[in-house]
Amino acid sequence: MREFSKKVSGILATASMVAGMVGVTPVSAADNLDTLSDTMSQIEVSATAEHIITFTTSDTSSTKVEINFGATGITGMADVVAGDVTIGGGAADSVGTSATSIIVTDSELGTAGAHTIVIADGVLTNPADPAINVQLVLTTKTDADATVETGEIGLVFIANDDVYISGTVNPTLTFTIDDADGVIGFGDLSTSNSRYATGDATGSNTSTSAHTMTAKTNATGGYIVYVKGKTLYSVDDTSDFITSGDDTTPVAPDAGNQELFGMYVAQSGGTGTLDVAAPYDTEGSFGFTPDPSVGTALDEVATSANATDTVTYTVSYATDITGVTEAGLYETTLTFICTGRF
Repeated sequence: MREFSKKVSGILATASMVAGMVGVTPVSAADNLDTLSDTMSQIEVSATAEHIITFTTSDTSSTKVEINFGATGITGMADVVAGDVTIGGGAADSVGTSATSIIVTDSELGTAGAHTIVIADGVLTNPADPAINVQLVLTTKTDADATVETGEIGLVFIANDDVYISGTVNPTLTFTIDDADGVIGFGDLSTSNSRYATGDATGSNTSTSAHTMTAKTNATGGYIVYVKGKTLYSVDDTSDFITSGDDTTPVAPDAGNQELFGMYVAQSGGTGTLDVAAPYDTEGSFGFTPDPSVGTALDEVATSANATDTVTYTVSYATDITGVTEAGLYETTLTFICTGRF
C-alpha cells in the first residue's frame, strides 16, 4: 500500500511539472458567496414583486454581479432600467440586462462584506405556475468577466400568499346614574334660604350635588344625553307648580324673591369634543327647559361629538319659593336618556 501511494504522488508531481513546462495555468474553483437571500414583497403567482437580495463577499476583485433568474419562471429582466435597481441604498454605477439576467456594476462590490441589492416592485413578474421553483444564481465578476464568487438562492411561489383576517368591534354605549334608590330631595322649602337637593332627600341650604351620571361610547359620532320631565308640582293640585329657571339663561338662586326650579351640570373626564348644553352649563346658576308643566319634551343636557372614555356629569338642583307659593308636597320625576350616534 505504501509503495502504491508513492507511485501516485510521483505521477501527480510529474503531471504538474509538465503543465508548467507547456505554460498551462491551473484553474481554481470559484469561492462561494455567503448568507444569500432574496426577500420578495410577494410570492403569489403572476404577481409583481420587489426583490431585496443580500449576499456576503470575501474577495475584493469584483466589480459587478450577475443576478440570473434562469430561462423559465420569473419574467421582466430585459425591462429593468438603472432607476429600478439600488445597491447599498444608492443608485448602481450601471445596470445591464438580458432575457434571464440583471448585471449590476458598482464600486461597492470591490469591498468584502455584506451587500444588498433592491430591484423595485412592478418590474419582475412571478411565474404563473406555483410548481415552478426558480434557482436564482448570483455570480460576482471582475471587469474582464472572470468569475470571482458564486451562490444560489431557491425561490418558491404559491397560488395565494394572502391570509384574510377580520375582527368586529361591536358598538357600545354605557350610561349610568349613580343614585342608588333613584330618590333625591330638597327637604323643607323656605323663603329664607335657597334649597339644594341631596342624595339622602333631606336637602341643604348650601350648594351641593345630588348625584352623578357617567357616559362612554365607541360611537364615532359620540352621544347625546337628554332630560325630560316636569318642574316641581303640587301633589294636591297639579296645576300648582314652581316656575322653572329660564330656558336659555340660567338663574341664580334668590330665596324669597322668586320661584325657581333648575339644574346645573358639571362635566369631567372623557376625551375629544364634549359639551354641556345651556341652560345647564353655568356654575352657580340653574335652569330647566323641558315643558315645565307637561314633561313630555326631550331637552339636550350634554353631548360628545366623538368616541370617548368615561365622562362624569355631576348634577345639582336648586329651588326657591316665595311667600305666596301654595303650601303642599311638591315632587317631580326626571328621566335621563342617552343616545349613541354610531
